[in-house]
Amino acid sequence: IPSLYYASCPRLLPPELSDRKLLGRHLRSPRIILGDAVSLGTHVGDPAGVAAVVAQFFEDVAESAPIAQEATRERVREARDSQHIVERYDEKIRSFRAPGIGEGRYALRGSHPKAHGVVRGQFIVADLPPELRVGLFAEPNRAFDCVMRFSSLGKPELEVHPDTDRDVRGLGLKLVGTNDDGLAVTIADFLLNAIPILSTRRGRDVVPQRLEFLELTHLLDFSHHLTVPDVLSVMYYSQTPYSYGPGRAVRYQVGPAAPPVLEPGADVATAVDHSAPDHLRRRLEYVLAHVTSDVVLNFYVQFQTDPVLDPMEDPRVVWRGALTKVGELRLPRQIVNGPEQTVHDEAISFNLYHTRPEHAPLGELNRSRRAVYSTSPALRHKINEHPHHLYP
Repeated sequence: IPSLYYASCPRLLPPELSDRKLLGRHLRSPRIILGDAVSLGTHVGDPAGVAAVVAQFFEDVAESAPIAQEATRERVREARDSQHIVERYDEKIRSFRAPGIGEGRYALRGSHPKAHGVVRGQFIVADLPPELRVGLFAEPNRAFDCVMRFSSLGKPELEVHPDTDRDVRGLGLKLVGTNDDGLAVTIADFLLNAIPILSTRRGRDVVPQRLEFLELTHLLDFSHHLTVPDVLSVMYYSQTPYSYGPGRAVRYQVGPAAPPVLEPGADVATAVDHSAPDHLRRRLEYVLAHVTSDVVLNFYVQFQTDPVLDPMEDPRVVWRGALTKVGELRLPRQIVNGPEQTVHDEAISFNLYHTRPEHAPLGELNRSRRAVYSTSPALRHKINEHPHHLYP
């Protein structure tokens, strides 16, 4: 059963689906939508009773369904979708320029072209219980150097709009190390957005992710995420799942631990014009130039606890599990967007498949975007003539 969205009465199910093991193998990405008593009452005489039976039915299914299991791959269709994504991104990168970025000379990213700032800091692993010490999170208090790029998605045709407009904000996080030759290498990349879900379960339909399309879907429920006062006070979500060792799946979240503390006399509210088209950039620059201590963001995982209500293959559904803090990002006082940083910052790229096997991306939507994570940065670097040493 590819998807079961509405359930009114279990008696409508054919007899061959009454076997719980069969359902556990074949049911994926269901969502129960039960109307209120009034709406249900127009169809059945006992809406509360029907609701209870349906809820029990899905609880039974969940007991038999596996955790952290991907759906069967449709390799031919997925290959076509992946090629479609690559072609659309290539088209945008070759044709789109923004006068306000690099004086209109730079080829921009196919998604999230508007950067608010690239900051440097450290990722500190939390002191976790033994069962959570996996992969990147295996060694308590281990510190990784990191780079974070704050951005905006852009709107139709990937135009770069003012920060005062409603938009999806993004966070790219790169953990960096060095190889035997002392050169910088990527240890892991993470990509997150300031909205918890996507509007589609198929990768090809995310390109481009049109804001007006989001507004016509259930993502309208999250419209308050589209206007933010600053990029450091936002909660960011991975939207898609990742392995956390064998037999476990998680989604990632990053959010503020506490408001930044500024030096005496510093007042971001008066120093930054919040009606300016680049006020998110200016506020980030001002805050990190005047903090008295590190700005701290918490890094969380959210475990899949129910294979039915926390679906592996449907990023349109918010997972229900509690957040577990597995690390924190510490951003020291620094100059952001300095002239000497511009070329390097624009050359940085992120690839979700740059990670350890214990944290491999899961699900069709991640797979469909795998190719573009390599081809898109390569094309952009070639057009912009970025020296290879600028990006690990």
